Amino acid sequence: MDAQSRVETARTEQSSTPSLDLSQVGTFLKGFGSSGAENLQPIGSLVLRTEAEELSLLTGLRTDLLEQCGEGLPSDDFLLLCLRVWRYKELDALRVAKKFVSFRRRAGWPFQLSAESVCPALSTGMHWLLPNRDSKGRRVLVYNVRFLDTRLCSVENYQKMGCYVLEQAMLEIETADFGVTLVIDLQGVNPFTLLPSFGLSDLTRGTDMWRDAYPCKLKQIFVINLSAALRFALSGIIRVLPQKIQERVIFVSTDLAELHTVVPASVLPPSLGGVCDPSWKEWCAERQGATSSTPSSTCTTQPPTSTTAFI
Repeated sequence: MDAQSRVETARTEQSSTPSLDLSQVGTFLKGFGSSGAENLQPIGSLVLRTEAEELSLLTGLRTDLLEQCGEGLPSDDFLLLCLRVWRYKELDALRVAKKFVSFRRRAGWPFQLSAESVCPALSTGMHWLLPNRDSKGRRVLVYNVRFLDTRLCSVENYQKMGCYVLEQAMLEIETADFGVTLVIDLQGVNPFTLLPSFGLSDLTRGTDMWRDAYPCKLKQIFVINLSAALRFALSGIIRVLPQKIQERVIFVSTDLAELHTVVPASVLPPSLGGVCDPSWKEWCAERQGATSSTPSSTCTTQPPTSTTAFI
């Protein structure tokens, strides 16, 4: 079957799924300051294909995914992201898309999350998406474990919120190209009070949501402010991750010099030894305003008290 025939077949089979309009590609996977498809330029190893090539690959991916997962699939935007992150390797893109569909269906999560759907966890500051990139051009996602409070919301809601923040990072072509650096900050965390907060289903979900179930490459994982007790507790969790992810984990105690060689102090907030002073509240407010203008849909829960200027 030629490319044109595959296009027509897929369109017939998925009449309920909006087709991709590549003229509007600037609304997702866009670079800083980009406003349209003509501004999308490769800045690393990602070399974008032509519109015709992308449409052919996209149609093939959707057709294969439909055969394996049935009706009700993610948007073309998401499938194109899978292709781009995996450098148009069709089998890799299909593998990740299939695991994504399987996980989201099993967890009962929508394919596309909104700020409204992850309230009140979003406003707690447990996850930060830093506004600037590390020395290798990657977006930096910070996981502040000390802000996990199951009195505010469930562990699952925190996990869903982390996925939402990552989805926002992946709207930029640079992140699809270079990937993400994850910083897990364990300062002020008592393992004997933290671990009982996680049930078996939470641990399973937390592992599954990162195990090739989203088109994002975690290039480096820093675990900082790590006590001996926490290191022992985490060692078992890390062993269940894919080998390539295990090799990217770096444990850092209280000396953050190793972290700063990859994520400069100019990028980090004061709580991580940096000098950057952005506003997470403003970031959250912008996303909440984009989903709804009604007061009832905004996150009103106040985050835990913190000395960091980031919140």
